[in-house]
Parts: sequence; structure tokens; C-alpha cells
Amino acid sequence: MEQARSQAVVLRKVTYGEADLILTLLTRDLGKVSALARGARRSHRRFGASLELFTVSTVELRPHRGELWTLGSAETTTSFTLLARDMAALAHASYGTELVRELGAPEQPDPDTFDLLVDLYRALAARGARPDVLRVFELALLGGLGLAPTLDACAACGRNGPGALDRGALLDPARGGAICALCAPASRGGVRPLSSGARSVLQAAQRAGLARDLSLVTIEQGEDAVEARDAMLSLIHHHVGRPLRTLEFLGKLSRPVS
Repeated sequence: MEQARSQAVVLRKVTYGEADLILTLLTRDLGKVSALARGARRSHRRFGASLELFTVSTVELRPHRGELWTLGSAETTTSFTLLARDMAALAHASYGTELVRELGAPEQPDPDTFDLLVDLYRALAARGARPDVLRVFELALLGGLGLAPTLDACAACGRNGPGALDRGALLDPARGGAICALCAPASRGGVRPLSSGARSVLQAAQRAGLARDLSLVTIEQGEDAVEARDAMLSLIHHHVGRPLRTLEFLGKLSRPVS
């Protein structure tokens, strides 16, 4: 493959040798790629601030060896590094970044996921940390990756009549979403009760995600929102397969902003 040019954000940086960095990049045109940035630690002038987290850059990449690309150049397009001044916004941005890194498939072009992550940064910069925005981001990301949970009917039997998912309903990540009381006894491990109120919060977030405009999201918060958050964390843990490091950061914040 010849040299490629794309917009990109840094998902992770790892030092390599005395002067280099190995980057995990989310590019708009190539998907998630690993790239070697030679001399990035020795000379700040070569790449400037374009390799900082929460920064959108235009990068030039060329194949190197195996799955590793070489970063030829990077130029900042938009910077959201001021998010670091707000601990809650920083926590949400870090969580979104880690979630995309863990769930994204290598070298699978996915411009929607790229745009969604940048939209999260933009919404955080404009509105600060909001739990309703984070729920929309999570569900939009899962939906775009083909992992959307079923919330409007029982994921096991398909029942969706009046009251089918009210009393006794569960969230079962392994079975794909909400489970009615009749199917609940067959669920094993990782399940949690799902009240109608919490399910309504998640449904509203799922619908809002279809518009892909996080700056306009407004979903009423309350006790149901806390349960909806915990339900989402169960779904995320199931798909990632392990706890995310940034969740510890989120856990140190007050409950209303996580």
C-alpha cells in the first residue's frame, strides 16, 4: 500500500527506545492503526502538539512492517486539549477514547466512529461532562459496531406487549439486552435488574444516538439515570471483557457526572 493521508486522533502513546513513540491512532479512512513516530520524543518541533490526546490531526502514514505503520507527518486540525482543565470532562473524554480503542477493530475503516469520538470531545468542550451525553455516546458506539442492545422487546423471546419488560425484567448482556420475567430464569451471570424507568432512559439515549449530534442531547436525569449508567457499564464490561482503566477515574468523581 502506498502512503496514506487521513484525519486521526491518538488513542494511546507508548514510548519506544530513546526517542520514538508507538501510537495507536484512530484514523477516519483506515480505522484503528498502530504507527511508529520516529524522533517524536526527541524533537517537539517535528510533530508539535499534533500527537497529544484529544487532538484531531491530519497525518501521513506509510507501511513499515507487519501491522506497524510509520508516521511521516502530523498537523493539528482541531485541539480539545483544554478539556484537561476540567476533571469531569477529562474523565469522560478519556473513557470515550479508551472505549473506542478497546472495541474498534484494527484497520477497518469506520468514519462514523471517528466522527462520534470527535463529537464527544466537541460536546464536552461546549457543555462539560454530562451523563446523558455519555449514555448516548456509548449506545451510538455500540450500535455503529453492530453491538446495540435490544431494549424495546425481550432479547430472548421477542415479547414487546404492554408490561412485557416491566416487573421482573433483567438486563442480560450475554443475551443481547433486556430480558422479560418469563425468560429471566434462564439468564446466568452478569445480569442485573432493569426497571422500566432505567430502560426508558436507555431507550431515549439510543434514539438520540441516531441523530449523532451530541451537542443537542438532553435527557432527564434522576435515580433512573444512575441505574441506567450501571446497566451500561455491565454491557460495556461484557463486550470489552475486562474493566476499563478509565472507569476508576470516573469512579472518583461524584456520581451525577458519571
